[in-house]
Amino acid sequence: MTIMEAIRAHLLATQAVTDLVGTRVHYNERPQNGGLPALAFRLIGNPKVRTFGGGNSDWPRVQIDVFAATSLQAQQLAQVVTSTLDWFGGTLGGVGGVAVENIEHIGEVDLSGDPRQPRHIALDFKILHERA
Repeated sequence: MTIMEAIRAHLLATQAVTDLVGTRVHYNERPQNGGLPALAFRLIGNPKVRTFGGGNSDWPRVQIDVFAATSLQAQQLAQVVTSTLDWFGGTLGGVGGVAVENIEHIGEVDLSGDPRQPRHIALDFKILHERA
């Protein structure tokens, strides 16, 4: 399982997330006419980490985009996603998932613009895990 597959599996296995978005968790971008609220996520960087002990790790940076009809819904969903992932350590994605040392929420920005468009909050996370 890749780290991206593990993120999606973890989000879809978290009831607090699926209670809000159902299965609307998408790679890269939300379908233009997709339902709301929804999540889309993408890899935005993948620096390699070398340790003195000889192990090799990846520390990818992932952006999770939160889309909702209202600002309040977007903020609530952003909070649920952040609390689900921030400081997570263990097997991400369930059985066959990725061994993760730590996930760190490193920031967020409200990208909402046109009030006729869905509210949009971008969440950034760093994920430290052993390279497969």
